[in-house]
Amino acid sequence: MSYKVLFTLMVFIIGSSAIAQLPRNEKNGQIEYSEVVQLEGMTKDEIYKKTKLWMISTLKSGDNMVELDGTTSDQIVGTGNLMLSLNKEADKTKWRLKLENGYLNFKFIVFCKDGRLKYQVNNFNLHFERNFPQYRDINTDLESFNISDLSNKEVLMFKDYALEAVDRNIKTLILNFKSNFQTSPVEDW
Repeated sequence: MSYKVLFTLMVFIIGSSAIAQLPRNEKNGQIEYSEVVQLEGMTKDEIYKKTKLWMISTLKSGDNMVELDGTTSDQIVGTGNLMLSLNKEADKTKWRLKLENGYLNFKFIVFCKDGRLKYQVNNFNLHFERNFPQYRDINTDLESFNISDLSNKEVLMFKDYALEAVDRNIKTLILNFKSNFQTSPVEDW
Protein backbone atom coordinates (compact mmCIF):
# COMPACT_ATOMS: atom_id res chain seq x y z
CA MET A 1 0.00 0.00 0.00
CA SER A 2 1.43 3.39 -0.90
CA TYR A 3 2.08 6.03 1.72
CA LYS A 4 -0.44 8.41 0.14
CA VAL A 5 -3.25 5.87 0.43
CA LEU A 6 -2.24 5.00 4.00
CA PHE A 7 -2.08 8.69 4.95
CA THR A 8 -5.50 9.38 3.36
CA LEU A 9 -7.00 6.41 5.20
CA MET A 10 -5.55 7.61 8.53
CA VAL A 11 -6.89 11.14 7.97
CA PHE A 12 -10.34 9.72 7.22
CA ILE A 13 -10.33 7.48 10.32
CA ILE A 14 -9.12 10.25 12.61
CA GLY A 15 -11.66 12.70 11.18
CA SER A 16 -14.48 10.19 11.46
CA SER A 17 -13.65 9.25 15.04
CA ALA A 18 -13.64 12.88 16.15
CA ILE A 19 -17.02 13.67 14.66
CA ALA A 20 -18.52 10.40 15.92
CA GLN A 21 -18.08 11.62 19.51
CA LEU A 22 -20.92 14.10 19.18
CA PRO A 23 -24.49 12.78 19.38
CA ARG A 24 -26.46 12.54 16.17
CA ASN A 25 -30.16 12.61 15.38
CA GLU A 26 -31.12 9.10 14.26
CA LYS A 27 -33.55 10.35 11.61
CA ASN A 28 -31.50 12.98 9.78
CA GLY A 29 -27.92 12.23 10.90
CA GLN A 30 -27.28 15.82 12.00
CA ILE A 31 -25.39 16.59 15.21
CA GLU A 32 -27.98 17.06 17.96
CA TYR A 33 -28.14 16.85 21.73
CA SER A 34 -31.57 15.62 22.79
CA GLU A 35 -33.19 14.12 25.87
CA VAL A 36 -36.58 13.66 27.50
CA VAL A 37 -36.47 14.89 31.10
CA GLN A 38 -39.07 13.60 33.56
CA LEU A 39 -40.38 16.33 35.90
CA GLU A 40 -42.83 14.60 38.23
CA GLY A 41 -45.57 16.85 39.57
CA MET A 42 -44.90 19.82 37.26
CA THR A 43 -47.57 21.04 34.89
CA LYS A 44 -46.91 21.99 31.28
CA ASP A 45 -47.42 25.66 32.18
CA GLU A 46 -44.89 25.51 35.05
CA ILE A 47 -42.33 23.84 32.80
CA TYR A 48 -43.00 26.39 30.06
CA LYS A 49 -42.56 29.36 32.45
CA LYS A 50 -39.30 28.03 33.93
CA THR A 51 -37.97 27.25 30.46
CA LYS A 52 -38.90 30.71 29.18
CA LEU A 53 -37.15 32.42 32.12
CA TRP A 54 -34.07 30.25 31.72
CA MET A 55 -33.85 30.91 27.97
CA ILE A 56 -34.26 34.65 28.34
CA SER A 57 -31.64 34.89 31.08
CA THR A 58 -29.16 32.32 29.71
CA LEU A 59 -29.28 32.60 25.92
CA LYS A 60 -28.65 36.31 25.98
CA SER A 61 -26.71 37.89 23.15
CA GLY A 62 -27.06 40.84 20.83
CA ASP A 63 -28.62 38.79 18.05
CA ASN A 64 -30.41 36.35 20.35
CA MET A 65 -33.99 35.50 19.64
CA VAL A 66 -36.45 33.46 21.67
CA GLU A 67 -39.60 32.49 19.82
CA LEU A 68 -42.65 32.22 22.06
CA ASP A 69 -46.18 31.32 21.05
CA GLY A 70 -47.96 32.64 24.16
CA THR A 71 -48.40 31.06 27.57
CA THR A 72 -50.42 28.10 26.30
CA SER A 73 -47.74 26.98 23.87
CA ASP A 74 -45.87 23.73 24.31
CA GLN A 75 -42.72 24.78 22.43
CA ILE A 76 -40.00 27.41 22.89
CA VAL A 77 -37.19 27.97 20.38
CA GLY A 78 -34.14 29.95 21.44
CA THR A 79 -31.07 30.98 19.48
CA GLY A 80 -27.96 30.84 21.60
CA ASN A 81 -24.54 32.34 21.14
CA LEU A 82 -21.85 31.00 23.49
CA MET A 83 -18.29 32.14 23.89
CA LEU A 84 -16.41 28.85 24.04
CA SER A 85 -14.41 28.24 27.18
CA LEU A 86 -11.40 26.00 26.70
CA ASN A 87 -9.35 23.65 28.84
CA LYS A 88 -5.60 24.07 29.33
CA GLU A 89 -4.68 21.33 26.82
CA ALA A 90 -6.79 23.01 24.14
CA ASP A 91 -4.91 26.27 24.70
CA LYS A 92 -1.86 24.66 23.02
CA THR A 93 -3.85 23.98 19.87
CA LYS A 94 -5.37 27.46 20.03
CA TRP A 95 -1.88 28.94 20.11
CA ARG A 96 -0.60 26.70 17.25
CA LEU A 97 -3.49 27.71 15.01
CA LYS A 98 -3.26 31.39 16.07
CA LEU A 99 -6.91 31.39 17.14
CA GLU A 100 -8.50 34.15 19.13
CA ASN A 101 -12.02 34.02 20.53
CA GLY A 102 -14.38 31.19 19.61
CA TYR A 103 -18.16 31.46 19.48
CA LEU A 104 -20.85 28.87 18.93
CA ASN A 105 -24.26 29.72 17.53
CA PHE A 106 -27.04 27.14 17.93
CA LYS A 107 -30.78 26.48 18.37
CA PHE A 108 -32.15 25.35 21.76
CA ILE A 109 -35.65 23.93 21.36
CA VAL A 110 -37.83 22.76 24.25
CA PHE A 111 -41.14 20.88 23.97
CA CYS A 112 -43.28 20.99 27.14
CA LYS A 113 -45.82 18.44 28.39
CA ASP A 114 -47.27 17.72 31.82
CA GLY A 115 -44.58 15.98 33.87
CA ARG A 116 -41.85 16.10 31.23
CA LEU A 117 -40.00 18.08 28.62
CA LYS A 118 -37.86 17.30 25.63
CA TYR A 119 -34.95 19.49 24.61
CA GLN A 120 -33.03 19.54 21.34
CA VAL A 121 -29.84 21.49 20.78
CA ASN A 122 -28.84 21.62 17.11
CA ASN A 123 -28.09 23.81 14.08
CA PHE A 124 -24.52 24.55 15.20
CA ASN A 125 -22.27 27.14 13.58
CA LEU A 126 -18.74 27.98 14.73
CA HIS A 127 -17.00 31.31 14.50
CA PHE A 128 -13.33 31.77 15.38
CA GLU A 129 -11.06 34.74 14.90
CA ARG A 130 -7.60 33.91 13.56
CA ASN A 131 -4.62 36.22 13.80
CA PHE A 132 -2.30 34.67 11.18
CA PRO A 133 -0.91 35.75 8.76
CA GLN A 134 -3.45 38.51 8.98
CA TYR A 135 -6.58 38.89 11.03
CA ARG A 136 -9.46 36.85 9.56
CA ASP A 137 -12.56 34.97 10.60
CA ILE A 138 -13.14 31.22 10.43
CA ASN A 139 -16.81 30.30 10.04
CA THR A 140 -18.01 26.73 9.65
CA ASP A 141 -20.69 24.32 10.71
CA LEU A 142 -19.91 21.12 12.62
CA GLU A 143 -20.73 18.90 9.67
CA SER A 144 -18.48 20.14 6.86
CA PHE A 145 -15.49 21.98 8.35
CA ASN A 146 -14.89 23.54 4.93
CA ILE A 147 -12.18 26.02 5.85
CA SER A 148 -10.03 27.64 3.20
CA ASP A 149 -6.53 28.88 4.01
CA LEU A 150 -5.83 25.97 6.40
CA SER A 151 -3.76 22.93 5.51
CA ASN A 152 -5.32 19.48 5.89
CA LYS A 153 -3.30 18.97 9.07
CA GLU A 154 -4.53 22.29 10.48
CA VAL A 155 -8.14 21.46 9.57
CA LEU A 156 -7.89 18.15 11.46
CA MET A 157 -6.27 19.90 14.43
CA PHE A 158 -8.96 22.60 14.38
CA LYS A 159 -11.71 19.98 14.06
CA ASP A 160 -10.56 18.04 17.13
CA TYR A 161 -10.07 21.27 19.06
CA ALA A 162 -13.46 22.70 18.09
CA LEU A 163 -15.46 19.51 18.65
CA GLU A 164 -14.01 19.04 22.14
CA ALA A 165 -14.79 22.65 23.04
CA VAL A 166 -18.33 22.43 21.62
CA ASP A 167 -19.09 19.15 23.39
CA ARG A 168 -17.85 20.37 26.78
CA ASN A 169 -19.61 23.75 26.55
CA ILE A 170 -22.96 22.35 25.34
CA LYS A 171 -22.94 19.67 28.06
CA THR A 172 -22.32 22.39 30.66
CA LEU A 173 -25.20 24.43 29.22
CA ILE A 174 -27.53 21.40 29.33
CA LEU A 175 -26.59 20.67 32.97
CA ASN A 176 -27.38 24.29 33.80
CA PHE A 177 -30.74 23.99 32.01
CA LYS A 178 -31.69 20.77 33.81
CA SER A 179 -30.63 22.14 37.22
CA ASN A 180 -33.12 24.97 36.65
CA PHE A 181 -35.88 22.44 37.33
CA GLN A 182 -34.27 20.95 40.45
CA THR A 183 -34.56 24.10 42.52
CA SER A 184 -37.89 25.34 43.76
CA PRO A 185 -38.46 29.09 43.81
CA VAL A 186 -38.45 30.79 47.19
CA GLU A 187 -41.77 32.58 47.62
CA ASP A 188 -40.71 34.67 50.63
CA TRP A 189 -38.31 37.23 49.19
